[in-house]
Amino acid sequence: QSLALNTPAAQALQFTVQGDGGAGLPAPAWLLLRLLKGSTPGRIPVAVDPTGLASGKYSARVLVITGDGRQTIVPVTLTLTDAPPQLEVSPGYLRFAGSASALAASEQALLVRNAGGGGPLPFAATVADGAPWLSVLPGAGQAAPNAPVSLRVLVNAQGLSLGARRGVIHVESAAGVADIPVSLLVRDEGAVIGFNLTGVRFETRDGAGSTRLRSANILNLGTGTVNWQASIVSGAEWLTLGATSGSATPAAPGTLPLSLTPGTLKSGNYYASIKITDPGSLNSPQFLSAMLAVLDEGSPADPDPTPSGLFFVGKTGGAAPPAQAVRIFTSSTTPVPFQISANTSDGGNWLSVNPVAGSASTANPGQVNVTVTPGALTPGVYTGDVTVAFSSTSIRTVNLTLVVQPATVVTASAKTRSVAGCTPAKMALAQTGLVNSFVAPAGWPTPMVVRLADDCGDPVLNAQIVLTYSNGDPAQAMSLTDAQNGVYSATWVPAKTGASVSVTARATASKLAQLTALLTGTVAPNKAPFLLDNSTLNSFNAVKGAALAPGTVATIRGSGLAATAALADAVPLPTSVNGTRVLVGGVEAPLYAVSDDQIKAQIPVELAANRQYQVLVSANGALTLPDTITLAAAQPGLQISEDGSQVVAQHSDTSPINPSSPATRGEEIILYLVGMGQTDPPVPSGVAAPGDTLATALARPTVTIGAQPAEVLFAGLTPGSVGLYQIRLRVPPDAQSGALNVQVTQGDAQSNPGVLPVQ
Repeated sequence: QSLALNTPAAQALQFTVQGDGGAGLPAPAWLLLRLLKGSTPGRIPVAVDPTGLASGKYSARVLVITGDGRQTIVPVTLTLTDAPPQLEVSPGYLRFAGSASALAASEQALLVRNAGGGGPLPFAATVADGAPWLSVLPGAGQAAPNAPVSLRVLVNAQGLSLGARRGVIHVESAAGVADIPVSLLVRDEGAVIGFNLTGVRFETRDGAGSTRLRSANILNLGTGTVNWQASIVSGAEWLTLGATSGSATPAAPGTLPLSLTPGTLKSGNYYASIKITDPGSLNSPQFLSAMLAVLDEGSPADPDPTPSGLFFVGKTGGAAPPAQAVRIFTSSTTPVPFQISANTSDGGNWLSVNPVAGSASTANPGQVNVTVTPGALTPGVYTGDVTVAFSSTSIRTVNLTLVVQPATVVTASAKTRSVAGCTPAKMALAQTGLVNSFVAPAGWPTPMVVRLADDCGDPVLNAQIVLTYSNGDPAQAMSLTDAQNGVYSATWVPAKTGASVSVTARATASKLAQLTALLTGTVAPNKAPFLLDNSTLNSFNAVKGAALAPGTVATIRGSGLAATAALADAVPLPTSVNGTRVLVGGVEAPLYAVSDDQIKAQIPVELAANRQYQVLVSANGALTLPDTITLAAAQPGLQISEDGSQVVAQHSDTSPINPSSPATRGEEIILYLVGMGQTDPPVPSGVAAPGDTLATALARPTVTIGAQPAEVLFAGLTPGSVGLYQIRLRVPPDAQSGALNVQVTQGDAQSNPGVLPVQ
């Protein structure tokens, strides 16, 4: 947590910080103070480390002594309860995609930790489900509450054909097990559109406007060049594009600047959708969401400093590196006075800011220059912050990292920034996407961007960074989005509100010590639709991380997805039900039903297999951030009875098969499925399957009943239905009696298992 220290007067006030265990008692070892002296306005981080403590209630104090002789005492309480060990593995899934050559040696990280009590937790990690392309290292370890273990999840796609695959990393311990799905898409060589952030947000006040620019980087996640075009699909009344075309290569992203259009929007939430197209890219089109909050004119103006983080490289005994500017934006037609200070974590005087006070308005943002003077600092990594305050409660903190190189360092290559005369041992991380003391609205995009270097000043390009959130939101992995500067990015969509929420970034890289960095702030309530991560699943075979086939009946989960529950009332299925629409890969998806927490939709059959696509939902004009799905040629899902006891099957006269009316040996029966892929003849999305010319599945299935092959008589769409397939088959004449396992396979894809009563 953190304390904010400010003075109402424009004059800065010096302060010191110390801890104790009460009057006359020394500070307990579990109390960690991250700032020991500085000047107002200041942000004082306070942390606790319960390692080695027994359950019970502990108390301490933080003493803040200001230069005018006053002392403020802030009590700290720590309550520890007995708890068993608890295995935690994050993130909850991993996704790999690329050509076979690009995935010849690719890796991501999983963090294993003990989220409960009981000390170190031994665990073992293995690859389940027999995926030969997948491996995990190390295969065993011990995870402590404050010392997570990083697992290397390795993929080798050499020799694999095009298509989607799924594996599972199984982590087992005495405190539970975790199965982490790993999806792999081997796709063609070619350009692939990507973003460093999947959404951006703006904030302004009614009638005050904002001149703060936002931007998104357009990436090429494949090969060649993305030659992109940008257009506004909705929201053009308030959003302006700073560019409508550009290019991106794997080494050089494109930039799309975004700004607000001056207008008279009243208080409320507004949404925009930007379409990025390139006919030569494998996944065109892609969409970027933008959100705007217009606050009531009576709400207080807040500082919006940019950039959100600063990174410096200096040299022991060398000249100061060039100063960097921080601009103070705000939404106010009248100038708002501000104070600003620069404080260092070690209490040193190597950081300064000029001026220390000023004013900012919409038309004239403030600006200050930040300077570091390495001077006699020994080589290493130093941190500090620049805090700007409009009032005692309106404070934002810009994070700052300084890498001090040895005096003997010589730059070997200006292009790669590699240096000679320095051996790296640890990492330096600068949070550049989000300020400390942040306020993030629930359901809207929050940029998570870090710049990662080693303690010699070189960018670290092989790191794995995992973000975890104290409010219970699922962990995220960050991606390298700028290889020139070692910038990693992710988009956080907060789901759970909290007055004090911490974000922990844990970075691991070969031969460098693990690094942990923290941000603290608030997640504010906000009425907005959002999709749960990795939430679009086969309705009959809901396996997280599994691919979907074109034409699949899918369930999309989230919150705020419809004003009220409603069903489609006609065939062909509509693409809008009760104000809700779903866009999949740029195609409007037919809808079966909508409700607040889930949507049942058909994945458009017009989309191609072996591609990744976005899923976006519009609910009464409000937009979600996209979820990503992988399409495969087929991914069958067997319909199972509501109680999960057996497959849904019929005799040839369409009467149901059940234990009291079982299937018989040699009998012709019918199974029902979704996700069997394209058909001949093709049937358009949302349209009922014909009854005169049967639509046969192109990927012919095999079916086993009791491990014996069954004769498949027909596999394709059920006449008169939308997206529902059927398999007509003959029960093996020599099948055993009893509840027999049923398995459907199409190519490399297997259905969920089911049970069929046979007599």
